[in-house]
Amino acid sequence: MKTMTAKDLKNALLQEAVQGRLVPQCAADGNARTLLDAIRAEKQKSAKSKSSKPLPPIADDEIPFDIPESWVWVRLGEVCDYLHRGKSPKYGDDKILPIMAQKCNQWDKIYTEKCLFADKQTIERYSEEQYLQIGDTIINSTGGGTVGRTGYIEEYVFSVYPKFVADSHITVVRGNKQIEGKYLYYYLISPFIQIGLEERCSGSTNQIELGTETIRNYMLPLPPLAEQRRIVSAIEKLLPLIDEYGKKELVINALNSTIGQTAKKAILQEAVQGRLVPQCAADGNADALLDALTEAKKDLVEKKLVYKKATTKPYYEQDEYPFNIPSSWKWVQLSDVSVIQEGAGIRKWQYRNCGTQLLCVTNILNGKVDLQLKQLFVDTAEYKEKYLHLTVNKGDIVCSCSGGSWGKVAIYNLDDTIMMNTSTLRLRFFKDLADNLFLYYIVQSDFFKNQLLGQLSGMQPNFGYAHYSRICIPLPPLAEQRRIVSAIEKLLPMCERLGKE
Repeated sequence: MKTMTAKDLKNALLQEAVQGRLVPQCAADGNARTLLDAIRAEKQKSAKSKSSKPLPPIADDEIPFDIPESWVWVRLGEVCDYLHRGKSPKYGDDKILPIMAQKCNQWDKIYTEKCLFADKQTIERYSEEQYLQIGDTIINSTGGGTVGRTGYIEEYVFSVYPKFVADSHITVVRGNKQIEGKYLYYYLISPFIQIGLEERCSGSTNQIELGTETIRNYMLPLPPLAEQRRIVSAIEKLLPLIDEYGKKELVINALNSTIGQTAKKAILQEAVQGRLVPQCAADGNADALLDALTEAKKDLVEKKLVYKKATTKPYYEQDEYPFNIPSSWKWVQLSDVSVIQEGAGIRKWQYRNCGTQLLCVTNILNGKVDLQLKQLFVDTAEYKEKYLHLTVNKGDIVCSCSGGSWGKVAIYNLDDTIMMNTSTLRLRFFKDLADNLFLYYIVQSDFFKNQLLGQLSGMQPNFGYAHYSRICIPLPPLAEQRRIVSAIEKLLPMCERLGKE
């Protein structure tokens, strides 16, 4: 059974509240129909209400759930004294009248320090009812991602400035004085309103609008006033407990994620030290494998399939290796056993709208390559003439080796023809004589990354052949490499689950 999150609990609490199941009904509270009649009678006397567009009656097939007999379904606009968008102001430097904008209205609180200010001429345009009041609810009403965000005007809002008005992207909801303002607020942030809210908006994807008439037509389950107040009181006793649960949830999630990462690092470290699977005499030792890899490199260089580069000094001297390895293993320098090739510095003027795609650091995620994340191309004729040697082959280990994303690594398993670009690098055991998946997991280990960090000069990581070629790795016999890979691939999914639970 899935554990409920703090958000799930809050939604459940608010849904119970608007369905009349959070507090018991009390006969002494009376009936909401009497309350509604009183509000309607009051509105009949108001010239403003007579000029408002009539709201349609609620049909039986519109009612989404049952409510207590003492409650009544109404349109939100019926029980509001003021429900309007703010105005588009002209801004000025005089810090007299702050303008409440969408950026001020966040889910956790209202940030008055983010307000801009109206100029003097604009101030004169506002009537008294347009000034925000304690008990108002404000709703962000424009733009994908922000629309529907709802805040409540409490006393603290006026701690610095005595008056505020809303701009044209905020709708102000002010209930009748016979309605508990906080009840309307909790109703407006409940899943009954918030779930599917964007579907009730109009406009384009980037500039959707939550219309004032849409809000006026919201269906409100209305309890008697005394019950509204008891509901608000019950919510406000329980919300701090949910908030505290949410804080603990964040700590637990962070801990789970850390446990998963720590377990993965430990598994990879055990693997490179030869302690993940038992050694088997039948596997032989790595001497013959190292000889075969050395011959393979010589052959590839002679055929000019691999460029011969200047020999680099290994990161560790023979007597400096950081840990012991099994007697059947060998310490080797990465450049002696694998292809190490970094991408070309392709210039912007070489880019084309189509052709042969470049592998960029953005395309490399931890564990996979996504060619849709960034699409840069060079002319295919130019690629065939100059850059065939930079082709990424299926099964290559590709690494991001520069900037803030350095260290990301993946196996290239796509069929698309691509070539390496700046700050990318590929690795592969010569002629696939050893298990490339074993190398892939070594590259992800802290032991491997620390050898790169030990060569870092300056603040900005920028690693290439000269750095990777110096790295030393332990080389087991091929059969043991395969058993190590099999063990890792059984254990890593468990680490991932730890991070999600």
